[in-house]
This record gives sequence, C-alpha cells and structure tokens, in this order.
Amino acid sequence: MIDCKKQVVEFVNNLGYKTETQIVIDLFEDFEEILNRDETENPIERDELGAQQYLIGNILEVMDKKLKHDISNLKKMYELLDVWAKEIEQRNIILGIPKEKG
Repeated sequence: MIDCKKQVVEFVNNLGYKTETQIVIDLFEDFEEILNRDETENPIERDELGAQQYLIGNILEVMDKKLKHDISNLKKMYELLDVWAKEIEQRNIILGIPKEKG
C-alpha cells in the first residue's frame, strides 16, 4: 500500500501559506492539527477524511474561479484524501472492522 498520509503531509508542508485566500489557509491549518495528533490514542479515520473532502467540495463550489492556484491546491488535496480514505477502508476490511465504524 502507498503511504497516503505521507503524501498528504508532504503536500501540506510544501504548500505552506502559498494561497490566495484566508479560508484555504484556515482549512490547511486545521488539517495540520489532524495530521500532527498522536494516532496511537486517536487514529485518523476514513469518515474524518470524508468530512474534510466534503468541506473542500463545498468551498470549491463557491470559490471565485479566478483563484486558480487555490482551486488547484484544493482539488489536489481532495484527490489525496480520497486515495487515503480508500487505503484506510482497505485496512479496515483486512482487520475486519465494519464500514460503519469508520
């Protein structure tokens, strides 16, 4: 399996604050908190990533189309989260964790 979390962490770290809008800065700051928490106590779950994707999708719907850089970053993050959520789901299937347990 690809280490999707590592890809997301690298993307967020490389992005820094190279954005055009405060809402995107806030979104990535909030996501950094999720990435930096102790996963031995509180692992990141598929549903949590889905919630972030939902938020990104909503932002993309209302974002000014002239903000091409932010739109590109949000789309990339959405794709990375999708792959990561699928990886978590596959892990859960292997471990016998029911889908509704996230």
